[in-house]
Amino acid sequence: MGAITDGRGDASQFMLQVRAEARRCFEAAGVEYEPPEQFEKRSREQHRQSPLPAGVRNLGSTWQSLQRGLGSIEADFLNGEIVRLGRVHGIPTPYNEVLQEVANAMAAGREQPGKFNAQDLEQLAAARPG
Repeated sequence: MGAITDGRGDASQFMLQVRAEARRCFEAAGVEYEPPEQFEKRSREQHRQSPLPAGVRNLGSTWQSLQRGLGSIEADFLNGEIVRLGRVHGIPTPYNEVLQEVANAMAAGREQPGKFNAQDLEQLAAARPG
């Protein structure tokens, strides 16, 4: 999401849907997972991470891949796995599908982060069956 939007727009509701789809898929597949809050707490403790200063974002590897114009991105291994599990278990995953497809298209076109905002992606997801 951060790579596609470069932080433009309020992504909180969209990401709630992305995570809800993932939870449904994991539960249907019997995949154990760590809740995000627990993961973040454990990660901070193990890596002695400090909170980022206000206004500073953690620009991850997906963002970096788009920024560098590599032509490929890891969306198939991230959102694509949720989409795959959804298909196997009959669970709609329109939000993860949008992230996977848009990120892959942006990478293939060597586009820079920030082409879309969160509301653009919400409209794309809402237009899908699910």
